[in-house]
Amino acid sequence: MIITKIELFSTRVPTTKAYVTGDRKMVAEQFYVQVHTDDGLVGLGESEALTKEGANTAMSLLAISEVLGPKLMGRDPLKITELNALMDQELAANNPAKAALDIAFYDLLGKKAGLPVYALLGGARRTDPLSLWPIGCDSPDEAADIARRAKEEGYRMLGIKVGGAGSVQDDIDRVRAVREAVGDEVSFTTDANQAWDEGRAVKFARAVEKYRPSMLEQPLPAGDVAGMARVRARIGIPLSADEGVYSIDTAKQYIEHRAADLFSIKPSKDGGITKAVRLIQFAGHYGVPCFMNTMLEEGVAQAATLHVGLSSGNYLAPMDMVIGHCYSSPMRLVEDVTDYHLQYSRGKIIVNGKPGLGVTFREEILQKYRENYAVLS
Repeated sequence: MIITKIELFSTRVPTTKAYVTGDRKMVAEQFYVQVHTDDGLVGLGESEALTKEGANTAMSLLAISEVLGPKLMGRDPLKITELNALMDQELAANNPAKAALDIAFYDLLGKKAGLPVYALLGGARRTDPLSLWPIGCDSPDEAADIARRAKEEGYRMLGIKVGGAGSVQDDIDRVRAVREAVGDEVSFTTDANQAWDEGRAVKFARAVEKYRPSMLEQPLPAGDVAGMARVRARIGIPLSADEGVYSIDTAKQYIEHRAADLFSIKPSKDGGITKAVRLIQFAGHYGVPCFMNTMLEEGVAQAATLHVGLSSGNYLAPMDMVIGHCYSSPMRLVEDVTDYHLQYSRGKIIVNGKPGLGVTFREEILQKYRENYAVLS
């Protein structure tokens, strides 16, 4: 099998409601590859540019069209380890661009073998994983309403954004309102997206400890490993590293400084399925559990995260609380350009077991949102 053509494009799909973090997101922007082969199989890949880390969609598409794609043409896409090494050699940065291609390679491998990607990764360790539902930096009353509706729809895990434009007290009030709205049957995470300094992070964590959040995610800037370690030593809830851990080298820094209790895994952030699996295994060697996370992704990238999570042996699942990982991103958008959503039911994923990633594009929906189309051949 060799690569004969790579299609590139992006989409901009509106969110169902404004998703407020440090800014107000009304549109999710993704980019995609379709890797064609000489035997007629097509592998799908998707990623999201990490704008805070200095990349954007245009840069990622350019990285594929001008740097990575030409080096991949005519090569065997099933030699995934070799191709990852080649991509790293050609491009030191831009994990999202490499992630989209790596995800497509796994989709091809699964289709060629007639197996789902999770089977290629060692088999499913869970068959109906729970998913959380996200809550943005809404007012306490709005957050409580969202939480109640999510509970009624079957969710047993929520993800609460904090660290937005308001004060730390606003964030504390939001967490309190959610806990009062859902009672003890629902768990939740809190995620500050690098918004705070040490003082605000500690103030927040100590104030909300009584509401029993399952974690506080990345309160400090990604590179402030020493600061994260100091925060961890001063708070009583688990501290998660997300943006700060995107490679083995960055994970090693957090482990050496004892700067996190767990790591947040996103194939788009971490460079694809290959590197996400390596990162999870590395973390497991040092006793650091991993949480499957997401950005505002559509069904291809979300399916990649799902398959990694299904097969992972180092999977956050504490015995004293319900844990749902992040598998619901397409449901936050007005339309899913794939059929991923058909696997989703009341806060659970009903795994379809189809070859590859198990998703296909809904062409009539995709055409409504597709932009920046280009072809390498």
